[in-house]
Amino acid sequence: MSLPQQRRTLLLCVAVTVAIGVYSFFGEHIQVAGGVGTDGQIYADMMRGLPHNLWDGSLSPYYAHRIVVPLIMRGIFEILQLPLSNDNIWRAFAIYTIVLQAGSAMLWVAIGRLRQLTEPQTWLGFLALFVNFGAAKNSQFMPVLLDSSAIFLSLASLLFFLKANRAALCATSIIGGLTWSMASLVGALLLAFPLRDLEPEPRRMDQRLLWLPVLAMAAAIAVYLAMQPPDCLLQQHAADFARLPGKIASHVCVTAQAAATFWPAGALAFVAFVRLVWAKGWLVRPTNIVLALATIAVPELIARSIGNPAVHQGADLFLIAEMALTPAPGLFFLPLVSLAVFWGPLVLVGVLRWADVCQRARMLGVGAVVILTLALLLMLPTEPRYITYFWPVIVLCIVQASADVTAAFAGWFAVLSFAASKLWLTINTGPWTANASRVSELFPQQLYFMNMGYWMIPSTFWIQAAVCILCLLVLSAWDRASVRRYRSRL
Repeated sequence: MSLPQQRRTLLLCVAVTVAIGVYSFFGEHIQVAGGVGTDGQIYADMMRGLPHNLWDGSLSPYYAHRIVVPLIMRGIFEILQLPLSNDNIWRAFAIYTIVLQAGSAMLWVAIGRLRQLTEPQTWLGFLALFVNFGAAKNSQFMPVLLDSSAIFLSLASLLFFLKANRAALCATSIIGGLTWSMASLVGALLLAFPLRDLEPEPRRMDQRLLWLPVLAMAAAIAVYLAMQPPDCLLQQHAADFARLPGKIASHVCVTAQAAATFWPAGALAFVAFVRLVWAKGWLVRPTNIVLALATIAVPELIARSIGNPAVHQGADLFLIAEMALTPAPGLFFLPLVSLAVFWGPLVLVGVLRWADVCQRARMLGVGAVVILTLALLLMLPTEPRYITYFWPVIVLCIVQASADVTAAFAGWFAVLSFAASKLWLTINTGPWTANASRVSELFPQQLYFMNMGYWMIPSTFWIQAAVCILCLLVLSAWDRASVRRYRSRL
């Protein structure tokens, strides 16, 4: 893009982001805990407890890893002398989110300039980052969350990675490690394996190798399920398949669905990673390793110093594993549907062009390939927010794999993105039911939770799955026509 085009795109991206944020700010908000929500109430209480909760043992290690934003917000409240009411807190977070998203849009345009993206490609990435349910609707409907902070820090880390600014990348990743759980790991991988712009591998791969990680994962899941006690959630879930002969058959069903979700996406990334390491080795500069270790160690030491292991809060690896290994019965390929519903139609573009996406990740280096592979594993629990910190890297790979995108397609893609963002949907059609079992399955709550994957009910899943299939068919027709036009110009 020329300099005038870059400036115009930057101004338009920031303007669209701010317009969506202001529109949502004056729209509807969650009807729980005075507008902060259940999760937001935890961050509100953290703000009220500062600074004493840094040393009184009331913080769990999980939330100690998320202390930066509450600290910032408490500082703002102290400066402005505002009372720490829930109403003030959600409004402050909502304004903070609008500012962060405007800054994130600037970072994305800067990344597009570094990677020499065309104007349609830049808009494609912008729509994927800021016009989806998570950024456009959820960030203001439930503003007291850290998702916008995670996207901002992830984009900043990606920008510093592309600029080869190791000091800034390390500092950003340490701050990220005290804001979002996976930030330190992502930053460490980018530091350990800097940008190389490697040549792409041939698209054709040995198909026999693709089944190796699938078979290994299937065996591991089967063993893990068989070792669980009878009252475990995993065994209770397997009991849903009681019509099948025996416990082993139930395990096979659960395993097959997880493996089918993983293949071929995870397998392709796995093979690309193995071949890359085999070809280039693990040789990295010692300073990169030191910075990568510091990126992980510093947030961990700080979190351990202020967190109390006796206080159990938040998700852990065991809960994530249970969510991944207990797919909802009958909701086949729920991870893919939940990702498309939450993050928008670029997920489907990535599915159609997955081989090219893997090549683009490989061209960014080993770190990007590992990040992509880890993201695929975190997609299995069907909680789309788990890949929030990975999303900018995924978007960059998909957008770079779409070099043939036109302005006309970007316009139609904007329509699809707006529809998927559900900015038009009124969630609060009635009062939210409180203190009920399985409250997420009731309406109007389900109008919100149907976008959160794991909490979809069959009716909302199949409606959204049908829409995803229709969009996939439309995008597939575009993809074939686009490839033909692109090849005719060569």
